[in-house]
Amino acid sequence: EAEIYLRLFQKAKAHADHTVYGEDVYQKLCLAEILIFVNRLLHSADGSPAVRSDAEYLKIKPVINYINDHLSEKILLDTLSKEFYINKYHLCKIFKIATGFSVNEYIIYRRIIRASELLREGNTVTRVAELTGFQNDSHFITTFKKIAGVSPKQYAKRNQ
Repeated sequence: EAEIYLRLFQKAKAHADHTVYGEDVYQKLCLAEILIFVNRLLHSADGSPAVRSDAEYLKIKPVINYINDHLSEKILLDTLSKEFYINKYHLCKIFKIATGFSVNEYIIYRRIIRASELLREGNTVTRVAELTGFQNDSHFITTFKKIAGVSPKQYAKRNQ
């Protein structure tokens, strides 16, 4: 447990040392991960809920990898359910327990993180929307602005 905590802390510290735009999102994700871990430790004197969560995390780790590898595609809950032979309701439940995010929240945050990387590389807003699996430019711009606090175009100008 101490090793896991140290790994999480080091990951958070690595993101805290950077001033690159978007690192605040990584910092929040790392902090949430640490808080979830500590909360599980505090609420499980015998360790059983933490063990169950670890087992559920191992079940959804391939799902997370799949999502990360297919961000440019339309990712449906039904597709994930069939791909990994897990009932979609059970998948949603264990995904939330293990990560603290719903499946759709995770997909959106990963897409926005990837979009910020692509914008820093100089890609156009239209190209970034396409590469990150958004249905259209306006949906991408609205979602990006909601999460990042600035439009994709403003973000690109600030970080090029």
